[in-house]
Amino acid sequence: IVVDTSGSMSPAMVQMALSETQGILDGCDARVLFTSVDSVAAEVTEVFSLPERLQGGGGTDMRVGISAVLAHEPDLIVVMTDCDTPWPSEETPVPLVILAIEAGRYTTTPDWATTISITE
Repeated sequence: IVVDTSGSMSPAMVQMALSETQGILDGCDARVLFTSVDSVAAEVTEVFSLPERLQGGGGTDMRVGISAVLAHEPDLIVVMTDCDTPWPSEETPVPLVILAIEAGRYTTTPDWATTISITE
C-alpha cells in the first residue's frame, strides 16, 4: 500500500486512505507492506494495523513510493492518492490499483492500471 501524504491531500482525504487501508488489513489474509509518500517514500514496513504516524506534507511523486514497494517484490500495489502526481511511464511488473480519492480534476492515471474512484 502506498498512501499519498503530499500537501494536496487534506486531512480528510488522508483519513479516507487510512480507512481503505484498514479495510484491506481486515479483509486480506496476506502480508501487507505500507509506505507513506509525498516526494520521498517513508520506510516500507509490514503492517498489521494502521501506522501511528505518517510522513509527508511536501511535493508529490507516487513513482517514488511505487519503486520503493517494488523493491520488496509484491504481488500487487495499491496506491491511494488524489492523483495530482506523475505516474510511471511503463507498466509495473505487478498489477497497480489506484484508489483515486476525491480526485476532482486530477483524474489522469495510466491506461494499464485499474483506477477506482473513492468519494465520501
